[in-house]
Amino acid sequence: MNISDRLLRVSEMVQKCGTVADIGCDHGYVTIYLLKNGIAERAVSADVNKGPLEACEKNLRLEHVSDRAKVLLSDGFKAFDAKEKIDAAVIAGMGGRLMKRILTEGEAIVKNVSQLVLQPQSEIFLIREWVRENNFHIEREEILKEDGKYYFILDVRRGSEKEEFREVYDSFSKYLIEKKDPLLIEYLRRGLNNNLKYLQGIEESRQGRLLHENALINEALSMME
Repeated sequence: MNISDRLLRVSEMVQKCGTVADIGCDHGYVTIYLLKNGIAERAVSADVNKGPLEACEKNLRLEHVSDRAKVLLSDGFKAFDAKEKIDAAVIAGMGGRLMKRILTEGEAIVKNVSQLVLQPQSEIFLIREWVRENNFHIEREEILKEDGKYYFILDVRRGSEKEEFREVYDSFSKYLIEKKDPLLIEYLRRGLNNNLKYLQGIEESRQGRLLHENALINEALSMME
């Protein structure tokens, strides 16, 4: 099974558990890794599209773990049995706005999980905001670079930690800023340079969002000096 570094890092963040839900499972690589490596005893692999789900089902059989996995056609958690105990859930490779909707609409399941491993592709601030507001906290966070793209992976646990809201943390990760992660510094500097280039070709009346983002980037960088 040829698993990408991104999905491998997502899988390795999952703590040992009974049943894991793999939301947006695609071809089932995360599910297979978790089952074959003894991280999860059982899995529910869910996807909203039939094609990837059929591929997932086939791969589960080929890797001899289909007896421990249930394949479910589902938009997020919508088709899940609310009485089924889910210990951990993985949601990776989708936009932050869609992920937030899935988490919000799946409250009946989500509120009882011990761990969420989340890897949003965009608008990550929406996920950190959701975590703050829904009795969860970020235990740790990783940033990785693959094929020239940066990815953030959040290890989210149940139970809130009361903290004062700071926009820079929602935007760029309190955990990684306090860790002074060198890859985050690289990511921020690249973002700042790109924004400065864009600003040169945009009329002043449309520069507000980028200028605000640059201010947050500079704040994060100054905190890591």
